[in-house]
Amino acid sequence: MKTLLLLLFLLPLSITLSAQCISGNCENGNGVYLYPSGNRYDGTWEDKRRVKGDLFYVNGDHYTGYFRDNERHGPGIYRYASGNRFEGIFTDGEKVEGTFYYVNGNRYDGQYRDNKKNGRGIMYLNTSDTLAGFWIDNEYQGQPNYAENGRQTFVVIVGVSDYANNNLITDLEYCDDDAYAFRNFLLSSEGGSVPPANITMLLDSRATRTNILRAMRDQFGKAREADKIIFYFSGHGAPGFFCPYDTAPSNILEHEEVKKAFRRSDAGNKICLADACNSGSIRGVEGRRSIGNEAEAILMRIEAEAAARDEDRTDPKVAVFMSSREDEYSQERRNLEQGIFTYFLISGMKGLADANNNLQITYGELFDYVNGSVSGHTNGVQHPVLSCNQCKETPLVYLR
Repeated sequence: MKTLLLLLFLLPLSITLSAQCISGNCENGNGVYLYPSGNRYDGTWEDKRRVKGDLFYVNGDHYTGYFRDNERHGPGIYRYASGNRFEGIFTDGEKVEGTFYYVNGNRYDGQYRDNKKNGRGIMYLNTSDTLAGFWIDNEYQGQPNYAENGRQTFVVIVGVSDYANNNLITDLEYCDDDAYAFRNFLLSSEGGSVPPANITMLLDSRATRTNILRAMRDQFGKAREADKIIFYFSGHGAPGFFCPYDTAPSNILEHEEVKKAFRRSDAGNKICLADACNSGSIRGVEGRRSIGNEAEAILMRIEAEAAARDEDRTDPKVAVFMSSREDEYSQERRNLEQGIFTYFLISGMKGLADANNNLQITYGELFDYVNGSVSGHTNGVQHPVLSCNQCKETPLVYLR
């Protein structure tokens, strides 16, 4: 019995000792690390975190690509022990979009969620047949049902007043009220009578980064070219990103992620609205990283194909309407019980921005009204920004 107890005691110790850097630099540099599970990583490290390289799993699977916070993130190739292979984009360890090659000759090219086929995609069967349309949890749903010549609006609304990490970020007062007000406007006849099923609203603890990106994939993925998509955010912001409920130094909603969600939608009319500090910084242009290892060619191809898909779906009339310039704060007021930008945005869309009384409000008219109202209400310290390509004369709201 004592021998057995001794062995049981030593067993976890031996497993712990098997976790080690077996060659190179596993803190900042290139190194090979063996994990207790038997998995092995060979690649680049930064602050003891995986950045780019190969992860060999004990079950025979093999991943080559990028990492963020030790999770698969970015372009990558996942080779299964079965012989199947996925080449595409990962986010927080999960497949998002790409091509899955089956050993039987089938091929799926499309979107994913929860590592399952979810969203738009095409399955090319080895019989030369194809299944093109919508997928839910790996099940083919066919093509979406649209009313003849009908145009639809698909919306994601986010409001975060209560943040998880108050040591890092303070709570706000009226962001959830902003979200409710904007949703109620869209549900009304003034706002187009958008069906409730076409609106996803995420408030406070539900407004995590993962949930926001998932909602954008789900709602925006339904849109055709004739349709409209809207993303509205009210909460904290900073240069280059919005702050979800679970904001942490390594967990932010980057502006580039929001842009990609827009670019991947087929909608011909896209609107991004945000009531957040520094939100005007979304107009900035991000640089592209360089890649340099033995998988360079295939990873560059994956990223280039994803960029090409995004570019193909880009609509020149995307409108970005932010509450403040990139170096300004966005304010909320108790006497309004809302963010100042959101209050005047909705007021303007209800009719106050119709400067020429022709019963329609253009983007330009709405901007002039909201910009003048917000700037005046804040004594000139907050200035909304509108960024779009030849949309200022385009009608946004039709008054009935």
